[in-house]
Amino acid sequence: MDIPTDRVRARRIGLVADTHSAKSDGSDLPQAVLDALRDAELIVHLGDMGATGSLDRFATIAPVIATRGGHAVGSDPRIASGPRVIEAGKLSIGALFDLHALAPEISLADGSRLQFGPGPLAPILERIFGRTVGVVAFAATHRSIVTEYDGVLFVNPGSPNLPAEGKGTVVMLHLEAGPPRAEIREI
Repeated sequence: MDIPTDRVRARRIGLVADTHSAKSDGSDLPQAVLDALRDAELIVHLGDMGATGSLDRFATIAPVIATRGGHAVGSDPRIASGPRVIEAGKLSIGALFDLHALAPEISLADGSRLQFGPGPLAPILERIFGRTVGVVAFAATHRSIVTEYDGVLFVNPGSPNLPAEGKGTVVMLHLEAGPPRAEIREI
């Protein structure tokens, strides 16, 4: 499988998912979502965007790339059909929609915590992304998750407008200095 790879200079990457926009121009995406990502240098939509016009709204802030979930209406060259890799400096970020579908060894426990099966993580990541990565950005749960396992940061931005519970969320991935850091931002 040929995994799309994007080389970027961004040090602040906004992660968003599960927006399920119903209007073709994305105008049903609340302004508060855009405001929460205002300082992003790149926005990665991790799938289930609904109408692809929502990507155009995000593009008013920063360049946009995406992965396809089950709910994407229309085609757009910014959307990878499966996993993609983003190279930001020396860091590789694996981005995909449904982590559990491609890595059944990793599951969601208690609704908000990742559970890792036995065995090393590296072969799983190599199977999905064609290489090891330092960050895995994923979606499909409508719950924000940030956890580190075996030296890899796992990040799910949740959903800004259809959260599984509580307030909507997005994530700002900070790559400015030191190890990558994920900041959950409530809407």
